[in-house]
Amino acid sequence: MSVAQPIPFITDTDVEQKRPPSKSITFLVGPPADRKSVHKLAGLAGTLGINPENFWIEIVHGKITELLETGIDGRSRLDGIVSEALGEPVSVWGVEEALHAVAKRHFLALTIRMEDVLDADGSAVGQELADREA
Repeated sequence: MSVAQPIPFITDTDVEQKRPPSKSITFLVGPPADRKSVHKLAGLAGTLGINPENFWIEIVHGKITELLETGIDGRSRLDGIVSEALGEPVSVWGVEEALHAVAKRHFLALTIRMEDVLDADGSAVGQELADREA
């Protein structure tokens, strides 16, 4: 009869050391799931003669475009959102928008590469985060 070996205790530090640095953040934006919104979306799409899935993608694309528009201060709403998430003022200088298929449904994805997120000094925050994680 063999004796079970104890499972080694894994600390947060061990996990942090094994995780590769983040190079990008991707947001997948799917259509609404609640029935009321689904019916409203389908009704509006039908009135316009558009497939509801394509209509949703157009709506999300419009919202992403709004997030990227700069105000009189030269900052976009996306700059504010990412700044809030990182806890420091940053500017987002590049995003990628693409369609992703998941379970036969299409989702609009917004990808922010960390090398395109700059701090107040103009340095890429992505490199700073990678240095912190290494």
